[in-house]
Order: sequence, then C-alpha cells, then structure tokens
Amino acid sequence: MPKQRGGAAIVFINGWGQGAGPGEGLYRLYDWACDRWYDQRRDLVLYRTHNGNHAETADLIQASGAVHIALTGYSRGAGRGCTELAAALADRGRVVDQMFLIDPVPRYRLIPANFLSLTRLGTYEVPANVLWAMSWRQVNKRGPFDPVGHKIKPVSEATKIAGEFYLGTKANLEKHVGHSESNWIVDYTVHHSNIDDHPRIHERVIASIAQKSPPPEPMPCAA
Repeated sequence: MPKQRGGAAIVFINGWGQGAGPGEGLYRLYDWACDRWYDQRRDLVLYRTHNGNHAETADLIQASGAVHIALTGYSRGAGRGCTELAAALADRGRVVDQMFLIDPVPRYRLIPANFLSLTRLGTYEVPANVLWAMSWRQVNKRGPFDPVGHKIKPVSEATKIAGEFYLGTKANLEKHVGHSESNWIVDYTVHHSNIDDHPRIHERVIASIAQKSPPPEPMPCAA
C-alpha cells in the first residue's frame, strides 16, 4: 500500500556517547512514539545521532510528505542535532512545528567556548523556523565536569515558548531557578546523565505531539 501524504515526522536525536537500545531513556521514548504513530500508511518516526547526516534526514522527511514535524533532542542532540536538522529543513522551505529540548547543550564553534557546556552561563538559540518549543533543564549539577543544560532563547518572535521546566532538589530549584513552583519538578535523583529517562518528560512529549498530530486509529489486521 503506498504511503498516504499528510502524516507526522517525529524525530528523536540522542546525546553525545548515547547509543540506541532499552538502556537509553531517549530510545525508550522513541520506542513509545513508534508504538503510537508508526504505520506504513502515514507516519515517520526516526531515531538519529547528534552528529548524524541531518541533511539526509531532512530529505527523508521531505519525501515522506509529512505535514507535521516534531523534533526531540537530548543534550548535544538538542543543542547540536536539533539545530542542524532545523536548519536543513529550513533550507527545504519547511518549518518545525514542535521542538522538545531536554537539557540542551550547544556545540560551540570555538573549542574554549565549549566549556560553557559545564556552566549555567550559556544560551541555546531556538532556530527561527521553529513555531513552538518546550524545554526541561536540571539543576542538580554533581561536579565541575558535569554538563548543564542551557536556558533557551527564541531567535524569532514568531516562536512560541510553550513551557520551560526545571528539575532538581527543592533547595537547588530555589537557588537557581526563582520561577513559580508550577515550573518545578522536584526530584533529588535527576542529573544531566539521566534526565532523558524521566517519566514526566516522556509523558509530556507524547501527550503534546498527540494533541497537535493525533496518532492514526488502529487498523484491523488483514484476513
């Protein structure tokens, strides 16, 4: 049966040193999305590396005929992968309908600037062709060489920031965030290396994509 045009392209981009399998939180999130969206008739659900061939992925999305594009990135997968894939899609005249950033750590062109990845001083610039974005950042930095997700800033006024959420101990949230507690997820166990495992994040990503691009109805098996 030929693919019908008009579905969703849902892409998950992993962090530095992260593989693909049930031991990785982002991969489990991808697997859950596959269960909800993937079918031969309509949708495209992909798992990619932060330093992969994003132009090739953009070509695949373009060829799929998807009308809704959602990108989810963790760490370098957010800070580098989502940025480069969004740029490749922009080159093809496409917008990103939803972007989910999990502790985004950008890749800076100058090597000394990459030390910002270990501090709370950096900023992740949401690409101009992103219409809607949501982020989660942890504040439980465990040591001097533990990465820290960056605050996000839209490049375009057309980008809607749908939510910025912070995870950590209550003491660290009070110290580093200073926002309304409605943006807090109190968790003393979370840190950069396991934030992509967090069930609250998984649930929100799936629910948000489903709201914008509902999964297809189950089809009866052929006799």
